[in-house]
Amino acid sequence: MTVPDADLLDLTTGITISAWVKPTSQLPSRPSVINKERPGELTYALYANSADSSQPNIDYTSGRSEVNLNGGSALPLNVWTHLAGTFAMLKLYVNAQLVGSLATTAPIDATGGVLRIGGDSVWAGDYFPGVIDEARIYNRALSAEEIQTDMATPVAAPLQPGVH
Repeated sequence: MTVPDADLLDLTTGITISAWVKPTSQLPSRPSVINKERPGELTYALYANSADSSQPNIDYTSGRSEVNLNGGSALPLNVWTHLAGTFAMLKLYVNAQLVGSLATTAPIDATGGVLRIGGDSVWAGDYFPGVIDEARIYNRALSAEEIQTDMATPVAAPLQPGVH
């Protein structure tokens, strides 16, 4: 899924990215769950697997340099797992359990690229092999308690015209 760029997606000082994921085959290097792009690079991303380990990853760029954090263990196949990453302090959660943190204050770059769910057009083969549900982006870093609530709260269905 591709979402066109919008000012609301330029989250330079705080962000939470979260989604339920269910890999159905072996994860490639850096399969994108949610990825805000720019030409030849990411702006911010949540990955089900990092490039250098078999761990989930939260990643963003500041001054065109990547800041990233791996944490947890390899995701099991055919099992739903909740992933969430925050920035103000970079944190990574798996099933609402903190699996890594990194102190950083470098702001996220603002870019004009699209946001993609389940893949990207920057690197070949970064598509998520499975199902993604309940993808969310917040304009601030949620607390651990809020991530627990977020994980347990379904995304509300949009109202249908004429239905209230």
